[in-house]
Amino acid sequence: MGPERLHSAICGPQKWVDDTLAPRGPTLHEIRRRYELLRSARTRYYRQYDGDSIDLSAYVESQVAFRNGLPLEQRLYTIERRTGRGLAVLLLVTLMVRLIVWLVAASSLLISNTKPLLQPIADA
Repeated sequence: MGPERLHSAICGPQKWVDDTLAPRGPTLHEIRRRYELLRSARTRYYRQYDGDSIDLSAYVESQVAFRNGLPLEQRLYTIERRTGRGLAVLLLVTLMVRLIVWLVAASSLLISNTKPLLQPIADA
């Protein structure tokens, strides 16, 4: 997630947005970095029977082996695939659930602490 994916604020003054984000810059940078680590990575598989591009090192080795009397190697391609993100999604869901539980506990604590203060107003 790079800066090219960020959009400008469409409601509210830009100065307020800048003033709000400025002190939280290092925290936002760290959060962005951690989410980038959760992205799926590309893995390249060499010496495949079929693939996206030619594996030049496999081709050269195959030609050398063929000229020395060995059979011609057929695995001459590379494939590039994305690795799964199952663990990353699980981590994000766990963090979201913990945040929701914390917010519910904090709101119920706030309500239980303000209820005795509001009782005399309700009785009046």
